[in-house]
Amino acid sequence: MKIAVNLLFLMAGNQLEGIGQFTLNLFLGLHAIGKLNGNFHLFVFDTFAEKAQRLFPEARIIPIAAMGDFHNLNKYHRFLKLLYIEQYLIPHFLGKERYDLLFHPFNAADAYISHKVPTLVTIHDLYFRNFPSSLSKKYYIYVKHRYNDLVYNSKHIIVPSQFVKQDILKYYPHADPGKITVINNPILIDYNKTTEFPIEKPYILSVNSIRRHKNIITLLEAFRLIEDQVDHHLVLAGATSYDGIDPAQNAAQNKIKKLIVTGYVSNEQRNYLYQNADIFISPSLHEGFGMTPIEAALFAIPVLTSRTTSIPEITRNMVNYYEPADDPHALAEQIMKLIENPQSQTELLQIKNTLAREYDYEKIAALYFDAFEITGRLN
Repeated sequence: MKIAVNLLFLMAGNQLEGIGQFTLNLFLGLHAIGKLNGNFHLFVFDTFAEKAQRLFPEARIIPIAAMGDFHNLNKYHRFLKLLYIEQYLIPHFLGKERYDLLFHPFNAADAYISHKVPTLVTIHDLYFRNFPSSLSKKYYIYVKHRYNDLVYNSKHIIVPSQFVKQDILKYYPHADPGKITVINNPILIDYNKTTEFPIEKPYILSVNSIRRHKNIITLLEAFRLIEDQVDHHLVLAGATSYDGIDPAQNAAQNKIKKLIVTGYVSNEQRNYLYQNADIFISPSLHEGFGMTPIEAALFAIPVLTSRTTSIPEITRNMVNYYEPADDPHALAEQIMKLIENPQSQTELLQIKNTLAREYDYEKIAALYFDAFEITGRLN
């Protein structure tokens, strides 16, 4: 079985956030179970080709597009370039060889859905449908139209949670439930790879991209309410996104003194931050999966998170929760409870071991490979 994989969303592959980390974990899992080989053709930007070959030496790397001055283009020209790549170059390269499957690990709105090669898409969430104001009106209409193609014309869809599957069936009622398979995201942590991060202890940690739906504003307000009652700093780790807020500016305006904003951190730095945190907090308003609460729990530290969307499902109702998600007083109260009554190491290790089994990257890679074989036979 020959599989074309669209990895163009990784651009240069330098800062792997949620979707990038999912993809890396999946392919490392395929390697670990002996399924990754030259029949996997990875379509990449030229800027990612060398790194992709180092990461996945067994696979065949196919640079199909040049990055060029992509980041210097305005939004309109960037959109046109991506559209050209997805809708012209991908089918062009698909036509050069006989493929049994086209796999999109990311649900880009422009993703090419082939009518000749069975197409499998991982849809991580329908954030744009739940937060339509995050897009301009024109772009929202375009994305909504493109997702009709994604949902209805893909041969198979994988989603990381039951929540996302139900979301798809809610917004696309004519979708076939039988072609939507729930496979959780793989989690892989190399505990031996740690790079010290110069940071003052003790601290409360949140690892998330700084985007509005991650609800950092509520966390900042909750910390402001308790800052003078605790010895802890609040550490925010994660890249700032296009629709993000400025936590440092918010802290200055609200006279929050003990805030540390790290920006993007490597996996090795992330490991250190997890290892040394007293509490991990994720106040997110929307998650199709929610990787960082699981990662934190795998370091056997207390996790406190909201009860929104997929989070209770993915955390298996095993961690600490607060609600409503946008209530800083409720969050502040739960933080104080965890500081004053820490969870036992026995309980934390039980959570760690359970979630480690649930999200084992080899087990999940095997489920994905089964889905590849099933979808490839649908031609």
